[in-house]
Amino acid sequence: MNRHSGNKRTYTSKTKNNRPEKASKPYSKSGAQGKPKGSFKRKAKDDGTIRLNKYLAHAGVCSRRDADMYIEAGVVKVNGKVVQELGYKVTKEDKVQFEDQTLRYQ
Repeated sequence: MNRHSGNKRTYTSKTKNNRPEKASKPYSKSGAQGKPKGSFKRKAKDDGTIRLNKYLAHAGVCSRRDADMYIEAGVVKVNGKVVQELGYKVTKEDKVQFEDQTLRYQ
């Protein structure tokens, strides 16, 4: 006799007939109902700006995480001014300097 012999449960198989039917609604892009899961992602705004850490990474200076440390340390200048704010956005036309060396976005 095993320890579970007194706790016998009966399980019913779940088939299509045992489940309650849900009223299906057609998918529409305009309404909130019927949207597939995962459609809550934000779309990136294309305003021509990128984050400074990404700019440094694409210029080949360092990784994005290392770029955040350099920005906080005050090593990076944008248009001649030291930037220490994380999340600062620049355009491709801005003059970005890392340790007094001008960078180009690639």
